[in-house]
Amino acid sequence: RIPACAGVIAFGASLRACEQELHSTLEDWLLLGFKLGHSLPVIDGIDLNIRFQEGAEYGTLATV
Repeated sequence: RIPACAGVIAFGASLRACEQELHSTLEDWLLLGFKLGHSLPVIDGIDLNIRFQEGAEYGTLATV
């Protein structure tokens, strides 16, 4: 599990399988958070929150 990311937990038959499942679960959790505009946690100084600047051009998350 990743405590800073509510609901991100995985299980597997081996440590490697669990690691792979956790990676996939975290990826899905982040993509959904981006798409829904949720505030994401800052982990180890890494801030994935999108900050819009006036006048800047951005792509769309419609393909997510």
